[in-house]
Amino acid sequence: METGKALAIVHRLAYCQLHPSINVVMDEKEQAEAMNTIEDLIVNHFEEENDLSKWKRIPDNMVVSIWKCRNHDKDVVRLPPTYYEENGTPICGKCGDDMEYSHTEMLS
Repeated sequence: METGKALAIVHRLAYCQLHPSINVVMDEKEQAEAMNTIEDLIVNHFEEENDLSKWKRIPDNMVVSIWKCRNHDKDVVRLPPTYYEENGTPICGKCGDDMEYSHTEMLS
């Protein structure tokens, strides 16, 4: 099934589930088709994301995790991948709150 049609079916099912007072009706066959479509989309996405041939191993010393304080926008730390495993979530030096993971950067 093409992606556009699949998304339209999923959207209609979600709309019916979230707004039952609105007279949008899907019969059992349409609901079953929508649920199958959702399952297919999830499975296909999972298989694409986990296709090992698309992934390349990168040494830990080539990447850092970027963590930010939600209270202090300019407070950013760059930590090696092993930091979280060994120490847990980094803490902001100004307010003492846990920092939030932002993204990962790779050495170029």
